[in-house]
Amino acid sequence: MDNRLEDYLIFLIVIGLILVFKRFLSKVLANLFFRLIKRTSWNVDRKAFVDLLAGPIHLFVMVLMVFIAFEQLRFPSAFKFSILHVPFKEILESLAAAVIVVCFTWLLLRCIDFIATILEQKAN
Repeated sequence: MDNRLEDYLIFLIVIGLILVFKRFLSKVLANLFFRLIKRTSWNVDRKAFVDLLAGPIHLFVMVLMVFIAFEQLRFPSAFKFSILHVPFKEILESLAAAVIVVCFTWLLLRCIDFIATILEQKAN
């Protein structure tokens, strides 16, 4: 075995904490972003903003924390092989980076949706 029981226990505790606090953390971050936007002269609805961004923030934070938790584990020697001369660990790291990019892109798209809603309200 490449990882000790203590390593798996720490990993499971981190994942458990993420699952417990994920909604709270995403709402707090969305409210923090709202405070930054509220300083402008726009008439912004807090609930609409938080509801729009809570999902992407929730997923982004959860995925990021899971990847950080996985970094604490040692890569098992059973997975040390290559596919077309590319190490399997490198493939997994590339997939992880792609997932983070997709989550962040979703978050940015929701921000753009919110800005479009504000501009539409100002136009009417």
